[in-house]
Amino acid sequence: MRVFGLLALAGAALLLAAAVPASGSVASIVTRDTFYSMLRQGHHGGGDGGCDGGAFFYSYDAFVEAASTPDLVSTDPVVAFKTAIWFWMTPRHGAHKTPSCHAVMTGGWRPSRRDRRAGRLPGYGMTTNIISGGLACGKRHGTPQGRDRVGYYKRCCRLLRVRLGRNMACINQKPYGHGG
Repeated sequence: MRVFGLLALAGAALLLAAAVPASGSVASIVTRDTFYSMLRQGHHGGGDGGCDGGAFFYSYDAFVEAASTPDLVSTDPVVAFKTAIWFWMTPRHGAHKTPSCHAVMTGGWRPSRRDRRAGRLPGYGMTTNIISGGLACGKRHGTPQGRDRVGYYKRCCRLLRVRLGRNMACINQKPYGHGG
């Protein structure tokens, strides 16, 4: 649950920082010891409350910088691009383990028996489930956003002259965390 764990960690720090007087800082709320303790909880199987970002590339200083500049991803194109690539390449672990979007689209992911029962099969629709499953997937008649997303995907495939593949939509897939 690397992405969601790190986002939860950053989100918690941001919420706490919002309550701190202007003279305070994220570092005064989340100490170096607290930060690494939260990372170790997930990395060593201590439960879903932690995350294993410490084994990846996060450090306390990077966390404090990111939490101190919450608009960094939306204002710095290089950071935005790196964030998008990281999100695309990173599987999620924890209560709702998901493969990376990259593994799904390149054939590196094989659905488990549980995934198959939930209708989660390789294809573009599975990437939608990973990114925004609860909002887009398992809707009997689809959503306007879902239809647009599939339309954009088809257009890109045409422009690149590549096959569409199967399972482009996720209307028949149970989203992660919703009984699937």
